[in-house]
Amino acid sequence: MRAKVKLVSFALCALLMFGFAITANAQAVFNASSTPNEVVQYGLTELMGEVRFTGVSGTTIGSTITVTYQGAQMVTLPGAAVTGTGTITLSNGIQVAFSGPNFAGATWTVNAINTGLGGQVVISVPGGVTVSGTDIITINGARTDVSSKSVGSEIVASLSSSPSNANSFAFFSTLRVAVVNNSLAITVTGVTDAICIVPPNKPTVRVLEGFAGVFVQYTTGPANPRTRYGATGNTQVRIVISDLPAGVTLTWPTPVTATAGPATLVFVSQTGTGNSTVVYEFRTTNQATSDTLQEAFDVTPDVDIDQATAVTGQSTAQGQLYPGSTSTAIPRFNHPLIPDPGLNFILVSKCVTNLLFPFVANVSGYDTGVAIANTSYDVQAITPTTTPQSGPVTLYLYPQFAEPGPATAPATYTVANVTAGNTWAGSMSQIPAFAGKVGYIIAVAQFQFAHGFCFISLGGSSGLVLAEGYTANIIPDVALQTNNVRNPSPPEHANSGENLGH
Repeated sequence: MRAKVKLVSFALCALLMFGFAITANAQAVFNASSTPNEVVQYGLTELMGEVRFTGVSGTTIGSTITVTYQGAQMVTLPGAAVTGTGTITLSNGIQVAFSGPNFAGATWTVNAINTGLGGQVVISVPGGVTVSGTDIITINGARTDVSSKSVGSEIVASLSSSPSNANSFAFFSTLRVAVVNNSLAITVTGVTDAICIVPPNKPTVRVLEGFAGVFVQYTTGPANPRTRYGATGNTQVRIVISDLPAGVTLTWPTPVTATAGPATLVFVSQTGTGNSTVVYEFRTTNQATSDTLQEAFDVTPDVDIDQATAVTGQSTAQGQLYPGSTSTAIPRFNHPLIPDPGLNFILVSKCVTNLLFPFVANVSGYDTGVAIANTSYDVQAITPTTTPQSGPVTLYLYPQFAEPGPATAPATYTVANVTAGNTWAGSMSQIPAFAGKVGYIIAVAQFQFAHGFCFISLGGSSGLVLAEGYTANIIPDVALQTNNVRNPSPPEHANSGENLGH
């Protein structure tokens, strides 16, 4: 009896060993490798690098090989699995190629899905295919959402087999397929434009891709194009000007040529008050050359300021990669406006008239009267007429002091408004801040074409003893001078209509 049990046990062991040997001999062995891509931060449809399986040995059994892009969902999924030979292309652009003497002729099925772990490419492996060193499977074209990942983050693909012992992967079971890199840099050369300047100064927005290869033209056929892998559009850039003052209109250039290389930005659309938002699309004559350069574009719009309606204010500029997340285009982005806060773009300031009264006094019986006329209303007198302007006038009295000083801060008095065609007049004795002082006054009128007159009088018990008057000097508006600096005795500015004199 014991001998019979031993015989049965031996037979069972032999059967198990035989079954294990069949499984071991049937296992397909692959070397796994990858070619990682640099992908754009905030990208919603970024292209993962190639995953490659190179045959080593064994024979396949009916099974699946799954590549999971860890923590990165595919934004676009195919409509259905595809069965075929050679190269299989899914409707979302993923290409799985089966090459080599044994793999190319076999029938495979490929699908792509999303799971809680990430997007997956699933390959259904047919049974009975011999695996040799020249049989290769490559996976390209997987596009995933990396918009939540920071610069320097890596996307890894894990490899698995079902059944687990049907396929094994030598060297690596996890592969790096992408690294997140910078998307874009925006810098601005801002300007100050006084309303009366003709023509206004022009600001510049510099658009610099974060690394060589951020900008891609997939459509309309550049030389040496990239494989589309489901792409339906080109990279775009959106520039947004915030708080553009009323009365200011921008005319955006097209095309904008790269500072180096074969690329341009072409105008797509403009929206917003004064054309405050513009969209450009990337184009290049040679994508391969563009991919070797970190391309930059200086976007300099023409500026028009309506002198009759313009208001003062500071505007700022920001930019982002486009199209945005509401688009169905590939590529598309969930890119914030950068930098935050925006950079100074155009500061619109009023043109002013600076009047100098070099001597005034309200001491020892002297008093000084000042009159300021707003002559921007010259209808019927001059053709063409000026644009009527109005605004406040602030007088700064700089008191005389004993040497060596120091000088004291000026006393101030503000006239709320002087309308075009009107004249304001007052005397030092009527202004508490000026009473009892001697010195000089600079009056700043918030309009052009102001002129001033000063009248100094000395009274006594018998009446008026002494009287003298003079017209104010005009200090040219510093906004109309080079670098906004007040120069000594500057020449008349071409657009000011005034100079330092009476």
